[in-house]
Amino acid sequence: MENECGILKINARDVYFSEDSAFIPDGIGPGSYAELSFEDNGTGILPENLKRVFDPYFTTKPVGKGTGLGLSIVYGIIKGYNGTILIQSQPGQGTIVTVYLPVSKEGHTAQKSTLAQPVEGHEHILLWTITGLSQSFLNKGWK
Repeated sequence: MENECGILKINARDVYFSEDSAFIPDGIGPGSYAELSFEDNGTGILPENLKRVFDPYFTTKPVGKGTGLGLSIVYGIIKGYNGTILIQSQPGQGTIVTVYLPVSKEGHTAQKSTLAQPVEGHEHILLWTITGLSQSFLNKGWK
């Protein structure tokens, strides 16, 4: 699968969980959250591996192809912001990663970037949105 192309869907929305909500993800309480979901149509994750995806150094890749630190670092960052991360996957069906991060009660104050110039690379990111998010990225120098 290394050289194959696939589909990655990225969604973002505001959600609110009350005390009476039928579903509140493990690790968070009632309140307002930003929900970010990442869905692919890849090979999926075996059930025995799904239990360990957040373990440091766990990898199913051959030696030299990855260290297994990615998801454990993501997990630590999200937990540090009082959020949670869920993974749903079945072999042959792809994977959905959903992140919940609490929404600040104080509001957001934009800060000016300290970069003299936008950072540029050779990658391309295609964003399909109805909320104008892609225009925001384009204004910041993303392709």
